[in-house]
Amino acid sequence: MSLPLRCASTLCALTLSLAPFVSQAQTQAEPQAGEAVLDPESPMAEMPGIGVDWPDMGDSIREQSAAPAADQKQDAGERRYSVVLEGLERLGATAVQDRFDALSTLKKGEGDAANTAQIDRRTREDRDLLEAVLKTSGYYDAQIDTSVENAAGDRLLVRFVINAGPLYRFGSVAVTGLEGTGPKAPQFGATFGVDAEDAIDADDVLGGRDALERQLKDQGYPFAKVAEPEVLVDHETRAGALTMQVETGGERVFGDIRITSNNPPFSDKHVTTISRFKAGAPYDQSMVDDLKRALIATGIVGGVDVSPVPGVAAGAADIAVALEQAPLRTIAGEAGYGTGEGFRAEVSWTHRNLIRPEGAVTLRGVAGTREQLAEVSLRQSNFRKRDRTFNAALSASNIRYTAYEARTVSLGVNLERLSNIIWRKTWTWSAGVELLLTDERDLTGIAGAARQTFKIAALPLVLGYDRSNDLLDPTKGFRLGVRAAPEISFAGNGSRTYLRTQFDASAYVPASKNVTI
Repeated sequence: MSLPLRCASTLCALTLSLAPFVSQAQTQAEPQAGEAVLDPESPMAEMPGIGVDWPDMGDSIREQSAAPAADQKQDAGERRYSVVLEGLERLGATAVQDRFDALSTLKKGEGDAANTAQIDRRTREDRDLLEAVLKTSGYYDAQIDTSVENAAGDRLLVRFVINAGPLYRFGSVAVTGLEGTGPKAPQFGATFGVDAEDAIDADDVLGGRDALERQLKDQGYPFAKVAEPEVLVDHETRAGALTMQVETGGERVFGDIRITSNNPPFSDKHVTTISRFKAGAPYDQSMVDDLKRALIATGIVGGVDVSPVPGVAAGAADIAVALEQAPLRTIAGEAGYGTGEGFRAEVSWTHRNLIRPEGAVTLRGVAGTREQLAEVSLRQSNFRKRDRTFNAALSASNIRYTAYEARTVSLGVNLERLSNIIWRKTWTWSAGVELLLTDERDLTGIAGAARQTFKIAALPLVLGYDRSNDLLDPTKGFRLGVRAAPEISFAGNGSRTYLRTQFDASAYVPASKNVTI
């Protein structure tokens, strides 16, 4: 994160950057024409006496008490250390401590043994880092004293004593380029949120810049660009002048959706069905982001890029969609033994886009001691409308348990609107038709028990209302649900009609931080 600064005449030029310092090695120049070239075979001349002292903490180590000679010898080896920053409490709620902890070389090695040369180098690096971090919060005249002291437990204490100095503030703030937004200009200016007399805080400036660019895109300007802010700091007046240029790119409406990738898993028309915006509506970046999440949620795409491009129609922004197809087939199986059902093995195969678009077909089979089943099902998501699912299933089974045996064929279809992890819905519903043909026999030992054939038709309806705060882990709120299924059953020469109903209600009350009733 950086905030560039310029200087003029008596103004000091600084560049605030939290990136590590990088040193560049100097390279030797190639010999030019006419210059002497060393002969590698010639004897080497006697080298002048050059000495380089090994980096040492020297006077920076301040003894708190006289140490014996044995301790002085131990100082030359590796020792563990701790880091303390003093004086930050006067700065109030700033990010200096957290940012220093995240970037500090000393903090990274805190608790590990290091020699005095390493600790000295890290201390000098972190002093420079701390100066840069303070400047990002508006403290340009900070003075930092460092010391390394012996501490308890044969450890060293690296101490930074900080005198932050006066807080620099903006004397003027100029954001240019918003004039073309008309009556929205004051609103956009307020979103930037940095005014004269505010502290020269890099987090506030860069955060305001990002918020402004986002709001421009959310309110009709898809190609808006906000340049990096420039700050001119005057150390005599302790004031700064901020300038920032905005290019709105022109106000646009939504145009057409265009798939730009080869062999996409579904068509432009289906992507339009999934989107929550219509052509001609004012451009809104949040709707574009919502479309991207919805495409990922299908489970059919492994990668997706959704971005605005200049539209074919004047004043429009078309939406370019690039889709990378994910693996579509899944094979699953299980096998086991249960005392009540004997041996049982199940296998299934799914293709998540066999019937386009988003038509997942599953073939499922069960083979076991007491149960055999074959089933084919279809689940078509976003069926002709966003968040609506069509389901159909056909199965045939043969079951023989201790109490009864049954040979059954069933067919069911329904439409539903359910919640998911990405989009939780207050109202959910399901409506469909179920047909059942079953031939059963009671095996409980009743004399004369005979087989009976039942033909059942049902119209199951489900309605749910969710006012909880979380789909999977609610801690407050409530949920209500009702299921009603009018049915008619034909057995022999007679028939019966009846209504099956089920009511559900749950409420969640937080009893403590970790306990919910």
